[in-house]
Amino acid sequence: MSSFDNTKFLLSLLVKHPDQAKYIPRWLMSLSKDYLLKKQLPWVTFYALDFLNTLDFKGKRVFEYGSGASTLYWLKKGASCVSIEHEKQWYDKMNSSFAAIAEVDYRLVEPELLSNGKTIKNPANPDHYSSSSPEFKNYEFSHYVQQIDEFPDEYFDIVMIDGRARPSCIKRSLSKIRVGGFMIVDNTDRDYYLQETIHYLKNFSRQEFFGLVPIATYISKTDIFTRLE
Repeated sequence: MSSFDNTKFLLSLLVKHPDQAKYIPRWLMSLSKDYLLKKQLPWVTFYALDFLNTLDFKGKRVFEYGSGASTLYWLKKGASCVSIEHEKQWYDKMNSSFAAIAEVDYRLVEPELLSNGKTIKNPANPDHYSSSSPEFKNYEFSHYVQQIDEFPDEYFDIVMIDGRARPSCIKRSLSKIRVGGFMIVDNTDRDYYLQETIHYLKNFSRQEFFGLVPIATYISKTDIFTRLE
């Protein structure tokens, strides 16, 4: 994106969301090549990242849908991580970084092609294991989502949902989070993620982190749900 486009975006941002001005210097830095990987940061709003950075994750257990810089972040913070990736090219790139690290269980789980005659499913329905992305209209992500079934209830301190079939991931992960643990759902400004799943989260408190996102020319929202007694 050109400097003119960046300037236009920032001016629009300041008019509509003046409270985001404090993040602009960091956002400008994020435009450098491979910023998130080099800084080992999850791709969430700056507001959410500031909150996460106040917490101690040493010795915590993390399960994440979607991998990469976020995986590096959890490891840097002293957590162990089970990370599920659907894209082979990205998995192959990142796997070399994780191969010798005992604290990460890195898994490639590609989507399954729908059998002939099946119709495209509803991505908002957590029982359909589907993605809204056009490239996956003839696929489902049941094996991907169900990876968390291997673990006991209340096993994880954090479940991060920043991959495919997010409504399905939300429903499947609920029982796997310990009391006091977090479910992090990115891009909740996309209403369909919570449209048919928010009622499952009645035993969770909700914090909403709206704002500027690294490397992106849009405003988004990251929600962090804490499991209650």
